[in-house]
Amino acid sequence: MFWQPDYPQPSAWLEHLPALFWLVEAVQPSQCLTLGVHQGAAHFAVCQAVSRLRLDARCYGVQPHAELSDAAAADFQAVRDYHARHYSGVSRLMDVTPEAALEQFAPNSLDLVVFNLPAETSSIASLVELAVSRLSKRGVLVLPGIERREPGARLHRVFERLAEQYPAFAFVHGDGMGVVAVGEAPSQTLNSMLEAGETTGSRQVLRDVFQRLGRSCADAVESQQARQRAEQLAREVEQLEQAHERRAEELGGLRHQLSEQGKDHARQLGQKEARVEMLEEIRDELRIELRELLARDTAGDNDGTSAEAEQLQAAQQELQAAQQERDDAQGSLEARFSELAQLTRMLEEQRTQGEQAQAERDTAREECEAARQQLAQAQQERETAHAELKRLKAELEDANRARQLESQAQSQHEEELAALRGQLAEAKESLEQRFAELATLTEMLEEGEQATGAPGVPEVRASQIDEVNEVEEPEAPEGEALGAEGDEREDDLDEHHPEEAPDEDLRRLEQDIELLEQSKLFDAGWYLERYPDIAQHKRFSREPLAHYLMYGGFEGRDPGPDFDSHFYLQRYADVRDKGANPLVHYLRHGQQEQRRVRDE
Repeated sequence: MFWQPDYPQPSAWLEHLPALFWLVEAVQPSQCLTLGVHQGAAHFAVCQAVSRLRLDARCYGVQPHAELSDAAAADFQAVRDYHARHYSGVSRLMDVTPEAALEQFAPNSLDLVVFNLPAETSSIASLVELAVSRLSKRGVLVLPGIERREPGARLHRVFERLAEQYPAFAFVHGDGMGVVAVGEAPSQTLNSMLEAGETTGSRQVLRDVFQRLGRSCADAVESQQARQRAEQLAREVEQLEQAHERRAEELGGLRHQLSEQGKDHARQLGQKEARVEMLEEIRDELRIELRELLARDTAGDNDGTSAEAEQLQAAQQELQAAQQERDDAQGSLEARFSELAQLTRMLEEQRTQGEQAQAERDTAREECEAARQQLAQAQQERETAHAELKRLKAELEDANRARQLESQAQSQHEEELAALRGQLAEAKESLEQRFAELATLTEMLEEGEQATGAPGVPEVRASQIDEVNEVEEPEAPEGEALGAEGDEREDDLDEHHPEEAPDEDLRRLEQDIELLEQSKLFDAGWYLERYPDIAQHKRFSREPLAHYLMYGGFEGRDPGPDFDSHFYLQRYADVRDKGANPLVHYLRHGQQEQRRVRDE
């Protein structure tokens, strides 16, 4: 019941796996059948228990593939792979319907049948009836989801009908799980649980124990899932950081390239501006020369004019070429500016992507930190659940020991009562004999007085009468309730037939009485007021201290408001095992040992 599942996958079965582990150990099955293996949790838990306990058993899991959706079929493939790797030696999966699977088993051949079908299965009642016919003398039926009451759920009605016919126990945590002992000869361990479930206190203790174990199991799986998610987020964060570093390197390269291109463009721009200025100066000079040539006298030398005209034409062509070169330089400069603008946009895009990557990395870090906090919280809750579970186990063990002590005390009181009844019968028989002797002596006295009138006869009669009168018929108790066992007729008999104890026991008894009389922890008035049955008793109403010393302490009665006898006996097993009176032990030893007297 303290195992953790080897197949830790999220499932509604998680909170019931400890009970299922315990059930396999209690039943010791030879053949197990799980109807519905689509998630794997229930069937793998049975297989795990069979393997760990080394049982000579075969497990069968039923799951028709045709009833699975595409997504469920993909998930079931992972279940089949896990089954093949871990449990192929003790288990077999069957691709048939539940009805067909049950018909393959002979009557009285199955020891454990686990239903893992959808709650809305329409044929669930007939399947349960068919499964009951296949269970052996120690066969057990397990029905999950008995606490589900939504429309379409039928298992709770089926379990209620079975619980009216067979011994059953219901776990109510989670979706609920019902255990039905169909066979007429269930195991002794299973019988103990079923019998404990008949009383409200024991039933609630069992439910609390398995609920906390189931919660611990579910917390462990959730913690593992959170740990895996945290590891995945950590890997994603690392990948994002690496991508961010690569992009940062690329961005740095682009920035350096852009800076070099900007410097080159600036240099080329300066060169072209200087050249344009030079060409403009040449153009101005040619214009001046042209105007001078036009201003000359047209009657001048024709040869000179012709030469100057050729020079002017050459100058114009050179000017046009310079203007064309200037235009080309201007176009190249605009192209470079366009390229520079494009590089600037690329740089801005890289910067934006880097900011987005940084935001994603921050988000991933926050998710990773949240997952770590969730994991820490789950681990803390798990530790708390384990501590609470240990406390409940201790309480359960204390309750079992108390029940054993009560049973032993009851048996002891019954034996003492039987012995006292025997003593009462012997006393009555002895009394009858003495009365017969008295009648005989009376007749002898009358005959002696009539025949002889001897003076010694009256003395014999008186002595015999005194001897007979020493034995009085004990009064029957008036039916007062004395202690947890009720009738305490032996107390009245003790007044008339006390057994002679050894001197050592008498001295110890006197010391105990003196010790209690001197202690402030025994309050006679409080004791009689607290326990009316003692106040109404013929003898112990006058001697409440004697009752506490002889019976009350062992029954868990308190001698006063400041001492809890039941708590003292339950807490200190050595006192309980010795059969010592709790207050006497505390006054003699426990007080010096600083033992507690109340549950504070």
